[in-house]
Amino acid sequence: MEFSQYLSFRYIITFSGLNYFQSALSFFTSLLLARELGSFEYGYFAYGLVFANTISVIIQFGLDKTLVRDLVQQQNAEKILYAASFLKLCLSIFSVGAIAVWAVLFSGMDHAKSYVVILCTISGCLLGLSPKAWFDIRGKIQEHAYIMLLVRVIFFFGSMFFLYFLRNVSIIVNVCICMLLGRLAMSVLEWKYIKASAAYGAIGELQAYIKKVFSANLWVWLAAIGNLLMTHFNQILIDIQLGSEQLGLYGFAFQLITLVKILQNQILRLSTPSISRVVDQESKRKIYQAFIKNSALSFSLTLLVLFPAFLLAPWFVRNFVGPDFMGTIPIFNVLCLWILLFGVALISNQFLLSFHMQKPYFYITIFFGLLSIYLAYLWIDWFGALGAALSLLIAHLGSILAQVILVIRQIKKNEVIA
Repeated sequence: MEFSQYLSFRYIITFSGLNYFQSALSFFTSLLLARELGSFEYGYFAYGLVFANTISVIIQFGLDKTLVRDLVQQQNAEKILYAASFLKLCLSIFSVGAIAVWAVLFSGMDHAKSYVVILCTISGCLLGLSPKAWFDIRGKIQEHAYIMLLVRVIFFFGSMFFLYFLRNVSIIVNVCICMLLGRLAMSVLEWKYIKASAAYGAIGELQAYIKKVFSANLWVWLAAIGNLLMTHFNQILIDIQLGSEQLGLYGFAFQLITLVKILQNQILRLSTPSISRVVDQESKRKIYQAFIKNSALSFSLTLLVLFPAFLLAPWFVRNFVGPDFMGTIPIFNVLCLWILLFGVALISNQFLLSFHMQKPYFYITIFFGLLSIYLAYLWIDWFGALGAALSLLIAHLGSILAQVILVIRQIKKNEVIA
């Protein structure tokens, strides 16, 4: 299909409207949870989200960044889709089993925290198993956005029911169950569409494709782990060094910023099919123009949303969340600087991978990921939870600069751009 429609003004406005509504609903849910639970109990939820987001990335095996490219550029798209899904399913089963055993038998956590970790891990696996790349290449991105909206509606109304009508000592566990139910609904609807539109092959026919997907994505997967070291491992260090209350403050700020990430990821979804095609078929000049256009689009839309949020955050937290969360504001301010550049990083990632530069991408992310851990370990002791945000900003800034330089060098490598 012709993917240029995804970047038309009308399509962006319509699709953005759906995602702004998703973001608003997520924001309102996070607000009410923080306000009703308090910083300590919200810290439990934030800890669970670290596992959900981490496991989601791990089981995707880098396919979130490469599968659209492969489905666009290669033949036998259905077999590639099912091979990728089988690989992710195997990783999911192993991950849930390993984390459940650790949480119950070896972690030393109380029962509530253990249940939160397990439920969030399963939710993260379901998110990672999403075959959204198939929707992207079939021109069904908007339809998939409605499915994601349903997930947030289920989570919102389920959480509100337990917060205001059936509240008990297991409230945080019940909230995590609501999140899991939303993910289950998402999976059912997604795979119903896949079953109707993608012919299934026998497992014997998929073995060669499974090996191919594994070998092609190994470096990307390792690079994704490097990114996790920057974005999520610092939160585990906060919990270890400072406790759940400080993690709750950081987690709330990170959730607010995550709403902007939803927008950025959706822009990336609109851009990825055309990036894959332009790198595969067009001249170097057009590739350079596409890189500038997509980076500028992501940066400008992020700034449009972020600037009013930055100005209003102190007033909003003080009046609508509560004084317990005012410590979130300095963390939020630092994360605003980080997220402003994060959209450019996503575009740079996609260009690197469309050029099949998996190994350089890995070297960059693992180096700056390890740097982030080192800085977080030091700065959390010095600056509290704010130190974790600073370590993320500095390390990711270095990673972004390195990736942008590498993309530009690759574009200019064989042809002078006039």
